Amino acid sequence: MIIATVGGADSTSYVTISEADNYFETHPYATAWTGDQESQLEYATMMLDSLVVWKGDKATTTQALEFPRLTPKDDGTTIPNKIKRAQMELTLHLINNPQFSYESSDFKVIELGEVRIEPNIDKNNSVFVLPTIVQALISEYGSVKETGNSSMTSVRVQRG
Repeated sequence: MIIATVGGADSTSYVTISEADNYFETHPYATAWTGDQESQLEYATMMLDSLVVWKGDKATTTQALEFPRLTPKDDGTTIPNKIKRAQMELTLHLINNPQFSYESSDFKVIELGEVRIEPNIDKNNSVFVLPTIVQALISEYGSVKETGNSSMTSVRVQRG
């Protein structure tokens, strides 16, 4: 079951199924919004939290997800609408591009205590690019993680 409690220790998503249904109801490219919607939203949340360096600090040390955050613009009590939209746009992108789905072996680190999931970038062959719309939506809240000297706007993944 999806848990979208703001700042919750067990939260798995920034949006509920109902919020996503409402968003996709008028989205021109949302015909693929079917199937295991909970897993789709949770996976996009994990991707966002894993691939982005967020500004500010988590609102609490016990929250499972990266938001809410304490920044000069945010008091740590809400999830910004742009973050919710970014999660839903990334969800749709991943549904429409299944070659970017991970298998459990595609992770080199999976932890439960402060939820840390890290893609195993070294062994994969395909390239995942965080969609432009998602990058635009998150831009005031964070930036795509860097590796080495270059900006990482892609993550290598391989379909099993």
